[in-house]
Amino acid sequence: MDLLNKKVKHKMLGVGTVVTQDDRYIIVEFAIRTSKFSYPSPNTFTKFLQAEEPAVQAAILQEIADAKALEDAEKRVAEEAKQRAEDAQARMEAQRTAETAAKKPVRSISPKKVVAKQERIPGKRMTFFVFQGNTYDRESRGGYIWAPISNKAGNTFHHWDRLLDVRQGDIILHGYNGYIQAVSTARGECYKCKSTK
Repeated sequence: MDLLNKKVKHKMLGVGTVVTQDDRYIIVEFAIRTSKFSYPSPNTFTKFLQAEEPAVQAAILQEIADAKALEDAEKRVAEEAKQRAEDAQARMEAQRTAETAAKKPVRSISPKKVVAKQERIPGKRMTFFVFQGNTYDRESRGGYIWAPISNKAGNTFHHWDRLLDVRQGDIILHGYNGYIQAVSTARGECYKCKSTK
């Protein structure tokens, strides 16, 4: 919000005018001195300053609240991504341990095997960990996620079918080459279509 030339009040310094503003600070000229304040900082306009105009004060507080909500959302997404990565790593280690103990290759999950499906809670976003492999670059440039409908033998797999559960607003963790490469938000529902190759 543009605060240049706006009047603000300080509990001890009285009324002053915002004379400089950048993306991190504002400088206020009071009658007795000039002071620098962090902005947008939650404390500046809740503990130290108040805009003289109530509408300006309300707009400032809304801007601060919006910035805090965005920061909280980004932290939440990062924490979810970290947890998913840790879970994926734990599953991979468990799989390697099982392979070593059995001394035989792990068989692919049969397409007929029943896999428990997570139920969607109305109004709540879901998070999907999508392993993209060699198609990551193409999908990233095109802004989509993709999985085959079936393999050459006509079989399908539950993790391919799960893409059809993606809805607008869901969080997508893009896995490739052993790492989470990106985190994105779905812009719409997934749907069946022919290959774009």
